[in-house]
Parts: sequence; C-alpha cells; structure tokens
Amino acid sequence: MTGELFAAIEKTAAACGLKVKDPATLEAGLKAMGIVLTVAGGLLEVRQGDQLMSTGTVLASYAAKFPRQFYGAAGDISYKSDLVGDDAAKRKFISERGLKAWSDLPLNKDSPTAKNVITSQIAHAGMKRSEYENLSTGERVRLISEVGAAGISRILSRK
Repeated sequence: MTGELFAAIEKTAAACGLKVKDPATLEAGLKAMGIVLTVAGGLLEVRQGDQLMSTGTVLASYAAKFPRQFYGAAGDISYKSDLVGDDAAKRKFISERGLKAWSDLPLNKDSPTAKNVITSQIAHAGMKRSEYENLSTGERVRLISEVGAAGISRILSRK
C-alpha cells in the first residue's frame, strides 16, 4: 500500500465520519470483495470492475459489516481485547451495557474466564477449583456472598 493510498483512505473515511484502525486491512477486505481503491485528487476512489461506486456508501456498508475495524464502534464484543486502544468504543460499550457487563468480559480468548463466552458455568457450593476459576468476576462475587469465605475455601481446595 502506498503512502498516498493510506492517507486517502484515512482522509476519506474521516470525511464519512469514520476512523479506520488499519487502512491496509480495509483495503484487503474491500479487495477480497472485488473492489479496487485508487486515489483521485487526494481522496479515495472506489471501483468494482469498470463501475465507479459511491465511496461513502461503500465505506458505510463496510463499517456496518466490520465495525471492529473502525474506532468508536462497539459491535459484538466478546472480549476486552476486542476494544484495545479504542477508548471511544469502550465508553460506548459501558454506557450502553453498564460497568458490570464490562467487568464480566474476559480479557481475551485465552483467559480462564473466556469459557463463559461459549458455555456458562452455574456457580454452586460444590464446584471444583477449575470451575470456579472460569467464573466471571460478577459470578464470583455473587457466589462469595452466598457461600461465604469458608465455602470458597472448600471450593479452592478441590481439584
């Protein structure tokens, strides 16, 4: 990708109210759809075959389909790492879903609590240590309030 194309993508996206995280990823994604990006007058020109397309419409459609490639979009969030470096999207997520939802999110797909995203563990006094470690912070707090410190000690002693 040339510096001129890189600058044109950022400039045109900004004119459309978008801030691209990685212009090279955007170009590759559009290229995979058969869309070619060129620079005309310092701005982005979008073509599919010989057909000139509306740049704003293409970028808006792409942003709706791939919101995580743009700053400030909080689409479907499964992990805190989905929003690394994007404070606007983090604020949006918290304002829409609450601080508890943010604290319950696993850090990334390799986190011990990431299993909660796929399968939910029902917190109970008879669970094993490994099951307890897979609970979200909110579920742990709820369990601690139910079984107390002695109950948590028993859970942590089980393998």
